[in-house]
Amino acid sequence: MKLFHVTPQRNKVSIMKHGLLVSRAMTLGNTIWLVSRDRVAAAVDHVRIRHGTRDVVVLYVDVNRRKLRNPIAGVYGTTKDITPRQILGELAWEG
Repeated sequence: MKLFHVTPQRNKVSIMKHGLLVSRAMTLGNTIWLVSRDRVAAAVDHVRIRHGTRDVVVLYVDVNRRKLRNPIAGVYGTTKDITPRQILGELAWEG
């Protein structure tokens, strides 16, 4: 399943090298959050406010649907690491 992950720009180099690691997640329950394309704008706003930065990156990832928790309005969570191979690229984002 193709989804998006939004993170501060400062995390990009590490994520591209090691992947999205549950052990580095800053959320309750160590969850990696992913969103559908129509929720990217809201996710960008959320990350900018939560992390206090305007510089964010939107990563395009491919994950197995069975590893995702039930979505709530296009927002998915996973407690499984996402490898660098599963990161397909970066979504050009201006806003």
